[in-house]
Amino acid sequence: MATFGERLYQLRKSKNLKAEELAEFVGLKRRIIFLYEKNESKPSYDTLILFADFFNVSLDYLVGRSDNPQRILSALSITLDEFFSDDSAPEMLPEVRQIVNKVIKLPHEKIKILNDVLDTWVDSD
Repeated sequence: MATFGERLYQLRKSKNLKAEELAEFVGLKRRIIFLYEKNESKPSYDTLILFADFFNVSLDYLVGRSDNPQRILSALSITLDEFFSDDSAPEMLPEVRQIVNKVIKLPHEKIKILNDVLDTWVDSD
């Protein structure tokens, strides 16, 4: 899989941006963009999020952990919208729909914690 630097370069080129333009858009110096693209420097967590938001890709894709640029939340939201609008889907209690809509907005770490709590509750019954 690609490195962060390779992905940043590919994404910048796919938008027909010069390094100077990308630097200006995200509030960094051109030299930093080049250092990132050459894998000679690593961005902070906040900068990674900035790039992911700017290019509308997942963090996993941006750092080379996945070849799928789609954000999981986007994919999950589409699936849930289709599920909720599907006439053949089981009828959901309004509370369940509210819970699902809240869960998809949680950060990954909180979802893991919530899943552990649910496992505990389900296993205790």
